[in-house]
Amino acid sequence: MLINHKLTPLFLTAKGQMWKAMCIVSISHHKNPGNVYIHKQGTNELWQLDVEKNVWRKSEKPKLTKREIEILHLYAQGLTINQIAEKIFVAPDTVKYYRRRIFERLGVSNTVEALSYAVNSRII
Repeated sequence: MLINHKLTPLFLTAKGQMWKAMCIVSISHHKNPGNVYIHKQGTNELWQLDVEKNVWRKSEKPKLTKREIEILHLYAQGLTINQIAEKIFVAPDTVKYYRRRIFERLGVSNTVEALSYAVNSRII
């Protein structure tokens, strides 16, 4: 089982180094170890450490539409496909379509992984 360690700096030294930080531990959506990321709050910037080359690479978080984010929020509330469809006034097949697009954009294979990815990447 893989876990995430998230550090949020609370205090910095006079030289700008981290002095105290809050650590949150959660289950990872990754299937292999070695996934190190830095997310810049308020932006879509994402820095990933290439563990083999020990180099940071800049990229962007996957972008989801407002509807896809809304559907992820509804899944996070524990709603079923039919309940989501009823709540947003679409057919269940439309919810399935959006779910498939979310999986493709996030590179995951199920709803739990999608929610984990979205929360850990601060998409939702």
